[in-house]
Amino acid sequence: RGDAYCGMLNASYNLKLRGMKAYIPEYPVGNAEECAEMLHEFVPIARAVVGLSSLKIISFGPRPLNFLACNAPIQQLYNLGVEIEKNFPHHGAVAFGNFGKTLYEVFKYVGVPVEEIGYNQSAGVRYPTENPWG
Repeated sequence: RGDAYCGMLNASYNLKLRGMKAYIPEYPVGNAEECAEMLHEFVPIARAVVGLSSLKIISFGPRPLNFLACNAPIQQLYNLGVEIEKNFPHHGAVAFGNFGKTLYEVFKYVGVPVEEIGYNQSAGVRYPTENPWG
């Protein structure tokens, strides 16, 4: 039917404009009632996608926000809207108060040399607090 074909073209065109991928079967997969029941199968998937899209991963390391490294296959996380942020350890200390001192003690406990975990603010980079490792 002409109106069904027009609707399919409209749906396809709008999906493409929005950068969305969809599978459109060649033949109908069910009537309205049956398709409504089938939608229930997608609820767990939709919940996972919505949950991931608001996820923010924060790790401590020597890379800034959205730094793309050759060993970080994060494209699919970005496609879901997940943000990945890495902070210098002393940034974390400034942001999380006493967390830096606790992290310092943990590093010492596991045997990381003190000179490797000391405060290493770059020259010319100003932070609102003093040495959080002190």
